Amino acid sequence: MKILVIGGGISGISAAKVALGEKHDVTILESTPEPGGLMARIANCRVGFKTFFDEVRDNERLTVVRDAKITKVDKADKTFTVTLEDGQLLTADRVIIATGLTPYDPVEYKGKRVLTSLEYDAVIDQRQGELPADFNKIGFFLCVGSRSKDYPLCSSVCCSYTLREVKWTLQRAKPEITVFYNDLRFFGQEFYMEKAYRDAGVKFVRANSRYFEEDEEGVTVRYYVGGQLKEERFNYVVLAIGLRPNPQLAELSKLFGFSLNDYGFINEKEPLQTDAEGVYVSGGALEPMNIK
Repeated sequence: MKILVIGGGISGISAAKVALGEKHDVTILESTPEPGGLMARIANCRVGFKTFFDEVRDNERLTVVRDAKITKVDKADKTFTVTLEDGQLLTADRVIIATGLTPYDPVEYKGKRVLTSLEYDAVIDQRQGELPADFNKIGFFLCVGSRSKDYPLCSSVCCSYTLREVKWTLQRAKPEITVFYNDLRFFGQEFYMEKAYRDAGVKFVRANSRYFEEDEEGVTVRYYVGGQLKEERFNYVVLAIGLRPNPQLAELSKLFGFSLNDYGFINEKEPLQTDAEGVYVSGGALEPMNIK
């Protein structure tokens, strides 16, 4: 059987690994120059992805097409014929949509001292795990780009990866840390991590509103607690950005004939099945989720 996997991130490689284990021929279409997706952008996950991909990269049944863009899809007798932008034609008996997730871009907040979680991760990565000297008071803000009036969906992983960034920070330095949240939603060991960090002096503040005023020395944060306006200064602010569906899903849904929900994720007819015959879904194309 020929299987076409659209997306070369961790969910696409995972699906390919399972299919290869069943002796199927697999083609992965990756829209960028290299597989990896969001996982390859996270410093402490990059090596893990490379190791995982190395397990299948030399399999003779696997083909990886980079910089791939689908322009046309035809289906006849349960066989898909997919046309790429460069004119290449591919055939497949089954299609797996594994386009992953796209981080929200909080352009309304970002600055030199207001960083997204991915940017903060890059700071640590670029300095070989060391924090700059002026990172001595940091505010972490959850639910930026999710659980809002405009986008009420919970991104599921923001609370967890913020705690992990707190962990990495405390392993490298001893700054004063405050975590601002709407609700803390943890799955698994993070319940115990939160208590440990509270015991270690990390402050957790439930505050829905947030206003940032940045200058050369730091960031003034204004927020409401119990109806009262509070103000506090931080050297840096880190935003836990929400996760949205990959913009490619809208076009792919038209090409392959599957439907999307109100948030732009794939509707699941049966477990891991779309409502288009022969088209399946893996990972973040279904909903925001952690790497498991």
